[in-house]
Amino acid sequence: MKKLLLLPVCVLVLCMTVPASFVFAEEELSSEVSCGGIITAIQRQGLLSSIPPLVFYSNEDSSTLDACVQEYRQMLASVVATVDENGTSAEMPLTVCWSGPDVDLSSPGLYQMTGDILAPDGYTFAEGVITQIIVPFQIKSADEVYPITLIANQNLCDGGIMLALNDIESWNEAIDDLHYMATTMYGLTEDEQPAYLEVVSIDDTLVDLSVPGEYEIIITLAVSEENKVSFSLPEHLQKIRVPVKISDPDAFELWITKYDNDSFSFDYLKKLDSSFKLYTLESETELSPDELPTADWSVDTNGSLNVDANCMSVLRRNLTVGHYYYYQIRSDSCSSTIVMLQDNGEKCSYASIGGNRDGSSDNPGADDVIQPAPTAPAETPSQPETTAPMESFTEDSDTIYGTRLDLSRKNHGGSASFSKHDIQATLSSDTLDSLDIGASDSLTVEIKQETPSSVTISVSKNGETVAEIPDTRITAPVNGKLYSFTVQETGTYELPEREVDSESTIHTSELPPSDPSGGLFNRNGLPFYLGLSALSLGGSFLILRRRIFR
Repeated sequence: MKKLLLLPVCVLVLCMTVPASFVFAEEELSSEVSCGGIITAIQRQGLLSSIPPLVFYSNEDSSTLDACVQEYRQMLASVVATVDENGTSAEMPLTVCWSGPDVDLSSPGLYQMTGDILAPDGYTFAEGVITQIIVPFQIKSADEVYPITLIANQNLCDGGIMLALNDIESWNEAIDDLHYMATTMYGLTEDEQPAYLEVVSIDDTLVDLSVPGEYEIIITLAVSEENKVSFSLPEHLQKIRVPVKISDPDAFELWITKYDNDSFSFDYLKKLDSSFKLYTLESETELSPDELPTADWSVDTNGSLNVDANCMSVLRRNLTVGHYYYYQIRSDSCSSTIVMLQDNGEKCSYASIGGNRDGSSDNPGADDVIQPAPTAPAETPSQPETTAPMESFTEDSDTIYGTRLDLSRKNHGGSASFSKHDIQATLSSDTLDSLDIGASDSLTVEIKQETPSSVTISVSKNGETVAEIPDTRITAPVNGKLYSFTVQETGTYELPEREVDSESTIHTSELPPSDPSGGLFNRNGLPFYLGLSALSLGGSFLILRRRIFR
């Protein structure tokens, strides 16, 4: 039985400190900014105005709650504002005056601590600028068992696996990868509290590598023993079914490996060259196999086919809802099976129709399709101008094409995860959308751990370095627990080395910073919590605290 290393359980609480650079800022600014002006902005107002609740349970000691309240009041004792006086813009710290939260641990419910942002004499807040910060607290009953409603990272495991007949080496690699990815799954409750899970078993005995066909690998999950008092896993979430396709490469079968909110993805085993093209057919009604040969097929112009990566991807935004789409890869000598897709907006249907694979005259539409013009090979010399490298998977980095990247983007959020050295980097949907990675573009993510107490994250598109990676989550194991933090830029970040319990505090003054100018740790001794997430707040830092399961 394998036990899952997991994100700590609980909801986030946000706190902020004013950086060292602002210790003397108030005195300096007071001589430069005369009395009177308009407060036009509060730094990171969006985050400060929507702080998620900090969860406590009714059986916890009130001293723990009291310590947290005092701590967050100190952290959020001031904020940084942008002020305008007679057309001159400047930054200045504003004091925050706190009240509450008056929490009763014996009474489950929502409470809040309110911080009023005080404007100096003569200054007023512009319309839309926050004047208050609310830190919510949620008290939950210790006697209640909370059901898990979602398996996080399931998308890493439930995609299809396509292998060639008797390819034992690739099979062993696929199983090793599946065993590792299964340990990254964890449970989430309706309010997104994470819960430890155990991998009870991974049953691959139903797969016969010597016989072509479709099979299943079944992953069985359970709530970890220490979490059973707090969480339950419904029966329909206990088993993850991983589809497996065993095929003869000469059969040239197209097989769907995954579909999600963004795309349909297919694999094939036959090695292709530039003479192969993807042909498509759109119809308002479903066509029979007898109708396909005389239908009006055309060459795909959306860049769906990636001959180097042995895969193709069809973006759902390119499909008309309710229409039927047919796809087939062809060259002058052979063609693949045909796949059909239909998206009615709520449910997706797909099927393999077969097709001729020996290049005979039965090839659907062969007489009706205008083959690629003889000058098409002239496009080949232009290919070296593209800087995108081939797909590769090394000890420290993964390089994948856009078509394969679509496989990693799940329904919720559209993020993508990469793992090296047991460290996982999850690029946010915003990061990936801003990179605008096309089907033929490549993305490289490098995760290096040169020392046990540091991790270096690098990202590039088509070989060009990417510096900004908004809201990228890094998860790393430390002393048998997982630490999770959020970064905005690539770089090197420090990890704590010593053993700590679930509620202890490590002060960063005891740990060397990875970068004197900032990063995960700053030089002001900003407290670091087990399982924290950190967001850069200009010169300040936002700390997102996740509390361990009770």
